[in-house]
Amino acid sequence: MEFLRRRFLCWRNGLESEFSSAKKLFEKACHSVTQYIWVCGCERFEPNFTRWNARFVFLMVNICVFMAVSFWSLTVLWGQRVEFIFCCVTIGIGVQGFVKAYMYSHDTIYELLQYNLKRFENTKGMPEIHHSLIDTASLCTASVKLIGPCYASMGAFTILISIVISLYYGRFELPFGFYLPGLDRATWIGYLLNLAFHILQVFEAVTGLLAADMCFFNLMINAIGQLDVMIIYLKKLGNDELIREVYNAPWNELPIPAQKALGMLLQFAQNPVILSDGFAPIDLDSFLEIYKKIYSYLAMIQNIN
Repeated sequence: MEFLRRRFLCWRNGLESEFSSAKKLFEKACHSVTQYIWVCGCERFEPNFTRWNARFVFLMVNICVFMAVSFWSLTVLWGQRVEFIFCCVTIGIGVQGFVKAYMYSHDTIYELLQYNLKRFENTKGMPEIHHSLIDTASLCTASVKLIGPCYASMGAFTILISIVISLYYGRFELPFGFYLPGLDRATWIGYLLNLAFHILQVFEAVTGLLAADMCFFNLMINAIGQLDVMIIYLKKLGNDELIREVYNAPWNELPIPAQKALGMLLQFAQNPVILSDGFAPIDLDSFLEIYKKIYSYLAMIQNIN
């Protein structure tokens, strides 16, 4: 672990010397994400993105065809427990792909990206903030460089392992649990046509899931980076100045939810600074609300400072 940490710091310092600002490094990482996911038409980081582009429409149509073929295969495989369950698993992958394609092509993703770009401007010019932003942009860049090859290797391995098993054991094996109707998969022609359809599904699945997961990691790394920036501002904030601003705040003009949120924040501020984290599944609306809450607190601290 120490070796990896040193290698990352060396690589991170090289990026800092190459790019004049953290914002340019982050923009480069976002551009790399767009290059990877261009194939499936889900380049949501671009301002002129539309769901009606030909590549994204083909992705959605392909998912619908995949689901139809999979449900047909279920009717044929009824009674064959192992193959039936395997086909159900592949249907779950299709449902996941459809949901991710819809959610991560939403306009909200681009709005969050614009929020992050504004945060990378660092108008205060503080060295600590600059280093924190460089770390965030470097992690975004590292995630792109790691996730892309991993997903491509996983897709290639899925295809190759089925071909190797077919050649080694002398029986036709497909990567997934579905097959095209009207084709005998026990013959060479039927197997090759089914394999070609499976290769198309692997290609679309890898590019589609890659697009969603790259956007997810980009947003999550930025959310963690915001907490680092907030800690830096809190440490720089003077106690007397904070008390003065709290008393000068027009509490009666704030909406009730904002009063409760700030009251809770001040209550916890009376205790020693202890940060904790955890993981739990949330939907996109909750994620966006939490994201905006962090930004509102950060903006308040910046104004006070």
